[in-house]
Amino acid sequence: MQETFLKLLTAKPTAPVDNVQAYIFRTANNLSIDLARRQRLMPLVDNSDDVLNRLSASDRIRNGSMILI
Repeated sequence: MQETFLKLLTAKPTAPVDNVQAYIFRTANNLSIDLARRQRLMPLVDNSDDVLNRLSASDRIRNGSMILI
């Protein structure tokens, strides 16, 4: 809701808005679609530790994830 309001305040329509209610609804709808896309692209669980554990020692050294003493 706040993002929609901010977007509407900063928007510079290229043409006159005939139907303000439809314009607001379309803006909110587009923002919700953008949010859904961003969430779909982000992994829900960080599996980086699992990947690092499966790498060989030389791969971990090359990636800088192994501490040499």
